[in-house]
Amino acid sequence: MKVLLLKNYAPDRQFSMLAYAQMLERALPKSGCEVATVTPPVFFGRGRNTASGLGKWMGYLDKYILAWAKTRKAVKEFQPDIVHICDHSNAMYLPLFSKFPSVLCCHDLLAIKVWLGEIPGQCKSRTGGLQQQWIFSGIKKAPAILCVSSKTHDDLRRLAPDISADTRVIPMGLNYPFQRIDEAEADRRIVESREIKSLSGNAISGNWVLHVGNDSWYKNRAGALNIFRAASECSEHNLNMLFVGEPPSEEMLRNAHGLENSIAFIQDVSNELLEALYRKAICLLFPSLAEGYGWPPIEAQACGCPIVVSDIEPLRSNCKDALFIDPKAEALAGRQLAELLADEPRLEQLSTDGLKNAERFTAEQMIAHYYKFYCDIISANR
Repeated sequence: MKVLLLKNYAPDRQFSMLAYAQMLERALPKSGCEVATVTPPVFFGRGRNTASGLGKWMGYLDKYILAWAKTRKAVKEFQPDIVHICDHSNAMYLPLFSKFPSVLCCHDLLAIKVWLGEIPGQCKSRTGGLQQQWIFSGIKKAPAILCVSSKTHDDLRRLAPDISADTRVIPMGLNYPFQRIDEAEADRRIVESREIKSLSGNAISGNWVLHVGNDSWYKNRAGALNIFRAASECSEHNLNMLFVGEPPSEEMLRNAHGLENSIAFIQDVSNELLEALYRKAICLLFPSLAEGYGWPPIEAQACGCPIVVSDIEPLRSNCKDALFIDPKAEALAGRQLAELLADEPRLEQLSTDGLKNAERFTAEQMIAHYYKFYCDIISANR
């Protein structure tokens, strides 16, 4: 079976989407598939920040003008049995694949819900709104859609009740074989990679509360900081917190006042280093306000790291064995976190149960379901 993967535009730095596509590139050939990829060319957006300003418009030129010719050429040359669009935000490319079976992966509909006014306090620019309208129009015309969670599938069916697409829920596997490594190995990886220092400059060597995620509103890094502060105030121990992701915003730095000795931020972390950071963490704190899937909690569980996550779907279904909190009740969540950190038997039980739960999320299991879906889509197009 020949599978063409449409990948995301690299300068947009959508790391989870890029990791998802890379996972498919590695795993699909093991199931006997011949895989080719196509991605928007990087010309106008080269060396620019495509998240805002002029760089964003330069990225649009690459994605929505130059990419069309490149994609047409890739399809013509490869002649795929099926096209897999790795991210629903590229749904506008579907007309280029009208002569071939295709499937669209829908990760979440958060940006579309913001555009529709469903998320209080969040809004899109006029241009951003037009972009989401274009994406949503493409999603509704997709012949087949795979959703990464039941939550995403429920949102899709609610927001687009009239779609005729064949839709299925296929959870994502982990994009790296995370596992519980020896503590000495974790120490070695961290020491060889970098020294982790707090905002005030002192070294932090482990036993941290960990947060993994970018600065998007729904990742709720500000809430994670507030929950950690509340936990620190009622804990008998000196707690540290490590944020893995983007550099802190000015607002985040202001909010961290008084915690400068206890808070650290690091970026550009490899999977090998992340595995070590999970191993050295007391727990993962993941108080998201919304998620389409949520890889970090499952990664943490695979490494034996206890997790504290929002009591929302799909985290509730995916994580199963966790301390579930209300991310908006920060003082209460802080007390719950402090109580957990003082309860060694419960931490150990969460670690053991989490390791078992993470076994449900392998790339091999995911690809087996994908292959069957591909076959069904191809058969329906004959």
